[in-house]
Amino acid sequence: MRTRSLITATLLGVLVFLIKGPLLAPYADFLVIFEAILISIGYALLGRGGATYVELVNGILLTVYEGITTPSLAPFVLPLALTFGVLTDVMAELLKARVGAEVRSKRLAIAVTISAGVTGVVAYVATLPALVALGFLPNSPSMDLILGVTIIVIGVAEGAAGGFLAARIWDRNLKARFQAMAPTTEQSKPL
Repeated sequence: MRTRSLITATLLGVLVFLIKGPLLAPYADFLVIFEAILISIGYALLGRGGATYVELVNGILLTVYEGITTPSLAPFVLPLALTFGVLTDVMAELLKARVGAEVRSKRLAIAVTISAGVTGVVAYVATLPALVALGFLPNSPSMDLILGVTIIVIGVAEGAAGGFLAARIWDRNLKARFQAMAPTTEQSKPL
């Protein structure tokens, strides 16, 4: 694997952790835009598996951090991070969001939007009992519903914006730096 790209993707995962790690659940979920941008750039950088790799790094760091600060939430962190990364990679591949070094903005935005929505629903349903038991959320079904819908709507909107912004950042700033490392159709043909 290309060392420079892998190191950059690792740093993207660390950045996601640094942005979201210090915040308590569910408030970190309001910063999905940064996570969406960084995992989308990971996908643009590495192709298939790039978003998953960025989320793996983030998930491992967050799991360790949550294990220290709120151990009852730690088991949820890595699976949810990987869910977002894997869904982003799968949706981006299905929508053909990346062809060689070219990233298609709308397709990447759609892939991240779907991934953020699905992951948001899964995360909220899976962690709600723990968040209420820990006192992070009140034990009120109406408040749970309002907060859940708010988090999902904001997550979907931020996922769409993050995917679109990542494609723009890739096209305008990063593609030229990493283009020599991106596989092309010429390089992938057998001799």
